[in-house]
Amino acid sequence: MISFTELLNLQNCLLMTDDFRSAVHRAMSRDTKVVAAWDFDRIIPCHGDVVDTGGKQIWLDAFKMYL
Repeated sequence: MISFTELLNLQNCLLMTDDFRSAVHRAMSRDTKVVAAWDFDRIIPCHGDVVDTGGKQIWLDAFKMYL
């Protein structure tokens, strides 16, 4: 597994390799499944509007490509 520091040192052209995209997709899939298991209804983003109700379904719809 590549460390964050190693990732920052890579050339931009290397970041777009199939291996890199595949690794990112696997990591997003793993983390998306963790969050999908949480019990929540509200989303409070750093920027934008708060979602007071129905947040989990909105979140699931937004990240369905990783589930």
